[in-house]
Amino acid sequence: MGKIIFIAILGIWVFFISMGDTPYTKVYRACYPINVATSLISDGASRWDAKVSHSVENGGQQLTNWCEYSIYRTIYGQPQRYQPESAPATR
Repeated sequence: MGKIIFIAILGIWVFFISMGDTPYTKVYRACYPINVATSLISDGASRWDAKVSHSVENGGQQLTNWCEYSIYRTIYGQPQRYQPESAPATR
């Protein structure tokens, strides 16, 4: 039963990612669960200690940024974020 739930959650996550229009939105959607989880933990921690809450929020933001950077670089081979087609490409 646990494997079925895990596969279902993984399938929903992949479907959520695939609905992104651009490479950047797909990468953002892939890392979005990290952002949500750290926000929930930060909200819970804020009831006891604001310093811990702030630390968790900052750590979550850094982890989300690292996730977006590493996935984008791995999949698209570029370290920078996706630029819209209307913006001039610089090299």
